Amino acid sequence: MKKLTRSTEFYARTLFSVSLLELDTIFKKYGTELADEEYISLPEWEKVLDAAKPDKQTP
Repeated sequence: MKKLTRSTEFYARTLFSVSLLELDTIFKKYGTELADEEYISLPEWEKVLDAAKPDKQTP
């Protein structure tokens, strides 16, 4: 496995953290008892997907 550079590792950790924050926002608003299909149909789910996409300009 290729070793990550410091900037790549930082970016990956930041991306992961932002994704978790978006999920946490959804769980606080709707709880944790919805089915997966219900979560992904929420308007807020788009923010989770956007947070998980890497920026094309970042390594």
